[in-house]
Amino acid sequence: MRTSGILMPVSSLPSPYGIGSLGAEAYRFVDFLAAAGQRYWQILPIGPTGYGDSPYQSFSAFAANPYFIDLDALEQRGLLTHDEIARFDFGPDAPEGIDYGALFRTRFAVLELAVRRFDAGEDAFRDFCAANAFWLDSTGASGRAGPLLAGGAIPVLRAVGRSEGLRQRKGRGVHR
Repeated sequence: MRTSGILMPVSSLPSPYGIGSLGAEAYRFVDFLAAAGQRYWQILPIGPTGYGDSPYQSFSAFAANPYFIDLDALEQRGLLTHDEIARFDFGPDAPEGIDYGALFRTRFAVLELAVRRFDAGEDAFRDFCAANAFWLDSTGASGRAGPLLAGGAIPVLRAVGRSEGLRQRKGRGVHR
């Protein structure tokens, strides 16, 4: 059986916030693909990036890039207000490119507002942290960024990187 699909990075989805996210537009795109008879949406890696913002230079196989957190979803959960989001300049809403400099200057500031309102005592969050402590502690996501990466990120399945996967095997392989 032959199938088909498309390769498109999450960052290419439409967004008024400077870069596409894993929010409503991603769901709309998946619905569009299904209606068009497409079976696969191949995305570029979605891990956090460093200098150069290359998706192929992520420093974690587990954490998601905070740029892909949907700000509208945070507003719907009461973690941000429309006015708070509107105060920030995420760069031009232009189809020809992403202003990563503007995102770097503003995205973490707006996410910090959401983090301040986030209830880290929620059972779902505590359960997530307990189940994922093996990588949260080693990547620093539970340190400087607080619950930003873990609490705000939409769960996405991703293949485990070789070194991280080997360290986490239970009953066989290398343990750390």
